Amino acid sequence: MSDIRKLPVGIQDFEDLRAGNYVYVDKTRYLHRLVKMGNPFFMGRPQRFGKSLLLSTMKAYFEGKKHLFEGLAIAELEKEWTKHPVIYIDLNQADYRNKKDLHDALNSILGEYEEKWNVKSKEGEYSLRFKNIITSAYDRTGQRVAVLVDGYDKPMTDTMGDSEAYKDIHIFLCGFYGLLKSMGGYLCFEYLTGVTKFTNHDIFSGLNHLNDVSTYDRFSGICGITEQELLDNFKPEIELLAKRKELTAEQALAEMKKRYGGYLFAEEGENVYNPFSVLSAFSECNFGSYWIETETLDVLARQVERSGMDIMKLDGDTMISRDQLRNYRPGVTSLVPLLFQSGYLTIKSSYRRLEAYILGFPNEEVKYGFLERLLPAYLPKWNTNETFSMTAFAEEVLAGNAENFMTMLRACIVSVSCDFPETENGNERYCQKIFYIIFSLAGQFIDMEVKSSDWFADVVKTEVKTENAIYVFGFKTDDKAAAEDALAQIESKGHSVPDTADHRRRIKIGVEFSVKEGGIKRWLVVSG
Repeated sequence: MSDIRKLPVGIQDFEDLRAGNYVYVDKTRYLHRLVKMGNPFFMGRPQRFGKSLLLSTMKAYFEGKKHLFEGLAIAELEKEWTKHPVIYIDLNQADYRNKKDLHDALNSILGEYEEKWNVKSKEGEYSLRFKNIITSAYDRTGQRVAVLVDGYDKPMTDTMGDSEAYKDIHIFLCGFYGLLKSMGGYLCFEYLTGVTKFTNHDIFSGLNHLNDVSTYDRFSGICGITEQELLDNFKPEIELLAKRKELTAEQALAEMKKRYGGYLFAEEGENVYNPFSVLSAFSECNFGSYWIETETLDVLARQVERSGMDIMKLDGDTMISRDQLRNYRPGVTSLVPLLFQSGYLTIKSSYRRLEAYILGFPNEEVKYGFLERLLPAYLPKWNTNETFSMTAFAEEVLAGNAENFMTMLRACIVSVSCDFPETENGNERYCQKIFYIIFSLAGQFIDMEVKSSDWFADVVKTEVKTENAIYVFGFKTDDKAAAEDALAQIESKGHSVPDTADHRRRIKIGVEFSVKEGGIKRWLVVSG
């Protein structure tokens, strides 16, 4: 059809994109800004956010391929177009289970450049081979070299579950990357990118000359799609999607923002949309979950569960300092920086005086996708349960049928035979997390607000608000108390006193879990 344009879903090569006449969101003004700053750079962004395309664009720029940039911002900004040798190391193209896998990948990459620049010595330590490539390229062209590294951290993230392999790779990469610090006289530009900035064992001590611009305001829109870019570049796709879904263009945009927008990587920066999800939605002409399906969340979900993290605070109530946010130390710091850097959390607001941020889920695709992957970590046999319907459950919640949806929950949780481990706040806290996740997931189908909190050390509450009702849950396990005690705690000390301005029906539910059987044992419902 004539109204269908070529969208670059999965296209990561700038030259292919331009030659193939794909729609391109012009990011070259950022490239020009980086080049003119002249610093060595590090930039962290989530997977599928355009990092590889940006590096491919840099490669074409330094190779002097001016014709590829016609009509783009940099064509007016750049006056010299000096051709430089480029060393482009892409570590995203392999899986790494041990140091041998990394050696094989680097052998292939370095071998190609050794042939290209006629390096005489092709043996020795990898850092020495790297150095010889740089000096040979410089000597043969008379121009300083641009070094671009894509997925610098992938060998480490691939081996995070294997402590010995991770340690070996980590030590090796410290030496390999550290070479760059001593090569400044041969280099015109350095740019390393990846998802996570690992700082344990000082991997960045050898790279402390790099300028980490990941959270700089002026580079916040370098990857991703801003709202203005969405409007300027995708008007035909927005109109086509709106027509397909029987929406106005404004309604279609609002749905896009709710599902795929909301990312903020810098305090005063620009909000951006997930580019992979946006392009996929336009390509399929349908709203769906795209980016979250590309991520391997199972290992991360288990880490979150084992860490005892308060998952109820992930939806806009997680505070972290600026320094902690920029760095991740496996086994030392919390998982919050990793969740931010990986794209599961984003900046919601900031406390300037404290130099801290409040984080939360950026959008519905991430929120519901993350919780869906997290639930099996708490209910190990959840994925084998074929009788529980989330939509039917949500309908009962919306209708105010507490007995019905509690019966559904009991059948669901009994069927997965969950074990409740001891935590610092007791088993009740673990039960509360399960309720929070399930009710939050039901929010995909009905307009619902879910909030959880601890009133006091021995009182655990979850509150669910729908259009017509407010549910207040209290939790107890039968090794300590009963459903009556959970309900009494809701009733006591004014915790259930209704807001007189809120005319919704208030329903209090005391829930008793069985530690031995691993499920809901009893509940009591009181309407007020």
